[in-house]
This record gives sequence, C-alpha cells and structure tokens, in this order.
Amino acid sequence: MLPLLLNFLAGLSDDFRSALGEYYGMFSLYMMFQFSLGLATLFLSTMMASSIGRSELVPQLRLTQIRPGSIIMAYLRHLAQLLLPPCLAFFLVVAGWMMFSSEQGVVLRGIGILQVLLFISVLAIIQLLTVLIVSLGIGRNVFPAVLVAIPAQFILTGGVVFLLVAHILAPWLLILLSLSLVVALAAAATYNLNRLWPPQ
Repeated sequence: MLPLLLNFLAGLSDDFRSALGEYYGMFSLYMMFQFSLGLATLFLSTMMASSIGRSELVPQLRLTQIRPGSIIMAYLRHLAQLLLPPCLAFFLVVAGWMMFSSEQGVVLRGIGILQVLLFISVLAIIQLLTVLIVSLGIGRNVFPAVLVAIPAQFILTGGVVFLLVAHILAPWLLILLSLSLVVALAAAATYNLNRLWPPQ
C-alpha cells in the first residue's frame, strides 16, 4: 500500500504533477514502488544478515555438515518469503486498476505483456543483487557491505531503467548480464563465508 499512498500524496501537489507531466501515473507509481521495495529489501536483508552474526549461528553451523552455500540459499529463500507476497499483491492491484481504467487500459495495451514481464524480471534481479551484496557481510561486520548496497540499489535501478528506455542493450542481453552478476555475487558470498569454515 505504501507506493500507492506515496504516489497519491505526491499527486496532490500541482507542482509535482506538472513537473512530471505525462509521466505521472504508471511511471511515478513504478518509481515509488521501486523506492519502497528497495528500502524494504535493504532493511530486511541487513537485519537478517546482522542477526545471523549476533546469534553466533555461523560458529555453531561450522561444527555440522551444513555448508556455506546452504546458508546463503536459506537466507535468500527466507527473504523471498517475506518480499514476494506484498510484491505480488501490488502487481495484482495495479493490473486490476489498469484493466478497469480506460486511460490506463490504453497504456497497458501499448506497453505489452513482454515489456511488463521484462521490467518485473529486472526489478527482481536488482533486489537479488542488493541482497547478495549484503550477504557478503554474513559472519562478519555487515555494515561495510550495507554501505556498498545502498548506492548500488539506486545506481542499478537508475541504470537499468535508462538502458531499458533508451534501448541501448537488447533485453535478452541485459537479462543475461544481470544474471551473470547474480551468479558472480552468489559465488563471492559463498566463498566469503566458506573462509570461516574449518578445512575438511
């Protein structure tokens, strides 16, 4: 509900609406959603990564057969369980509103389902990248990783939106590069945590 409320309150300002012009509506709502989701992702991933360190879970798991990769996957799975339901609810509400609004229905037909899925996929990958950056601090001091994740969240969001709108990269290439970065960060987080494990 927060993106919808922020977009509505911002629209009460005539200066804001006139400054955005035709971009007030779906584009401003998308940016409000991205801003809200980015803050939620940063907050939840930071709290979870720091709580793993404070609970001394890593030293305990080092004595078991559990490997660092399993910890990273459990961390990602738990965050997905927290973030996916409200995101799905938001997209269902927006899709319903666009279908029943004649003006937004025209916009929806003009955008196309493939472009919508592309934006959603890239949005999800950006959040995954942010979470993986924070996960580099699991078992250590998490706040240096958070200080990197905060600007990365906004740079990635702005950069990806610019690349999608400007058509500088083909969509499949953008997805491929983003997923490659996800794999690299996941490997780095696993390696970073693996250094705390005793030798086999």
